[in-house]
Amino acid sequence: MKKFFWSIVIFFSCLFISQRVLAVSYDIESYKGNLQIHSDNTATFVETVNYHFSSGYRGQIITLGTSGKVPLGFDVEGKPTILALRNGQPKTDITAVQEYIAGGYKYKIYNAGNKGDRVTITVTWKLKNMLFVYNDIVELHWIPISDWDKKLNNVEFRITPPATSQQTKLYAHTGYFMKPAQVTHSGNTYLIHAGNIRKGKKLEFHAYWDRSLMTVPENSLAITNQNRLQGFWQVEREAAQKTKRYQRLMDWGLPLAFVLVGLISLAFYGFFQFAINPRVTFPKRARLYEIPQDLPPMVIASNVYSVDLTELDPTEKQATSLKFENLVQATLLDLIDRGNLIFTDDTKQPRLQRVTDKGLSGFEKEFLKMAMGNNKQLLVKEFFSDFKIDKKVYNRGEEAVRKAGNRVKDLLKCYLTNITENVHEIIEREQLPNNYRPVTKKEFLYLYLSMSFMALIMVASLGVLAWIFLWYRLIFFQFIVSFLIAGGFLYYLWRKCKMVKRDGVLNEEGAENYYYWKSFANMLHEIAHLKDTEVEGVILWNRLLVYAAMFNCADKVTKTMKLRKITIDNPSMNAFVYQDMVYDFHASSHAFVGYGAAANSASSFSVSSGGSSGGGFSGGGGGGGGGAF
Repeated sequence: MKKFFWSIVIFFSCLFISQRVLAVSYDIESYKGNLQIHSDNTATFVETVNYHFSSGYRGQIITLGTSGKVPLGFDVEGKPTILALRNGQPKTDITAVQEYIAGGYKYKIYNAGNKGDRVTITVTWKLKNMLFVYNDIVELHWIPISDWDKKLNNVEFRITPPATSQQTKLYAHTGYFMKPAQVTHSGNTYLIHAGNIRKGKKLEFHAYWDRSLMTVPENSLAITNQNRLQGFWQVEREAAQKTKRYQRLMDWGLPLAFVLVGLISLAFYGFFQFAINPRVTFPKRARLYEIPQDLPPMVIASNVYSVDLTELDPTEKQATSLKFENLVQATLLDLIDRGNLIFTDDTKQPRLQRVTDKGLSGFEKEFLKMAMGNNKQLLVKEFFSDFKIDKKVYNRGEEAVRKAGNRVKDLLKCYLTNITENVHEIIEREQLPNNYRPVTKKEFLYLYLSMSFMALIMVASLGVLAWIFLWYRLIFFQFIVSFLIAGGFLYYLWRKCKMVKRDGVLNEEGAENYYYWKSFANMLHEIAHLKDTEVEGVILWNRLLVYAAMFNCADKVTKTMKLRKITIDNPSMNAFVYQDMVYDFHASSHAFVGYGAAANSASSFSVSSGGSSGGGFSGGGGGGGGGAF
């Protein structure tokens, strides 16, 4: 089955590559059109296309449409005249094959050449019933460009009626959001400069002249016995109004609507925050110089911050206020401070020894087993080595790698679950206050409504971007901005929803406890900038180190202690400060997180997953296109 799968993949890859290789690479450097209208309602249309090829080619393609809103009887008379130049020299050995397509004519011009060639194709069409003929005016409503395979650069057009008209006007439409074409009137000739026409986009002409220019018989198919001038202006007014309306919609309407919807979303989030916030407020940047509760870091994390080790599982992505590696470091320091662990070697190879289990709770014994296995002493860098996957296993095949990854994941989950359960038992036994309450249905409703409105902005922005790009090949950056902002806030709301579902929200007593610990953490983060009198008020530096590790600022505390020459009675804690072991601890716990990530990757290991991967505005008809092959 696997061989069959790979055979299919290789087949389609080869097919794709071959298609890419066989594709013709070229640019259309310029396009010139010349429409000469005759008094009998026929016309001569000459289009000149300049190609520059970046690969070999077999020929060119030219099409002309005859469908849509065109005069009755509009068609091509006979076969067009086709001339070709290659690098400025005439080519006489060309062959043009006519193919009938829906609503028009297609000519494949076999004119093979090589990379670097510049080819000029000139096609002269004879058209009949070119204009709509009315009692008061004759009207041109024509789309000469609509279906080109490449962008047309430097598009120019010349339109000439059979005689000078007293009343005349010509409009050139390029698209609601495209750069408008420049139209100039010289004598009886209109000159149109359209710049560039994107692949698959249209250029539409809408014009009128005096009825006297045409000498067609009264029974001509193109004649309509009614006046048209007012209708002509009505069409253009509607086209202008639509253009302005669409542009206002994109520039102001939709962005303003998104802002209003965003404000509604923020309002519902405000209602949610107001509902869950305790009525008692506390200062934001307060500092506390004493430890609020002298409890093990894991107990504080669970009881005050509602963060358990199972929620910090390094094999899974979690959004919590505390980091896994910091909680591990803090727990090790706590056990060193209490004398359960001591340093036994020099600073080059710091080693920790387990000397006594006195005073250890169940979760701490489980933690030490997770960290050291059955060893009584171990190098700091070798902590948690039971969770390390030997690189040699990757040479034994996919099954062996997945088995090793699953073993580590299961072992880690078992330890984390046991530790978490034991921590909860201590919280219950010590009758520590319950700092959190569940979120009510009404509060969840506010949060869900906020998420829904923000998701609406995100989806609508993406939809508008996709529509504009697919239809017009344009990008409106205001919708990219709205998509990114809405997406970012929606992600934040999703994380918030996930956390309150899991943890609940702080109650009145919990908010007070959280405030004390937050103030204590503020002091630890700012300890390097405290005044001498403030530092002198700190007594238990050993306990400060423990909680500083939990709040990821142990390096700041150790630097302050060395700068102010503060020592600790515990030799191991003193060695931690003055022999810069904070970095060894950080490396060890960070490696533990890496082991978890590696196990997660290995559990789903597969050879195949490895490696790197490299219509017209105003309703005109007709149409024209082309390309190369």
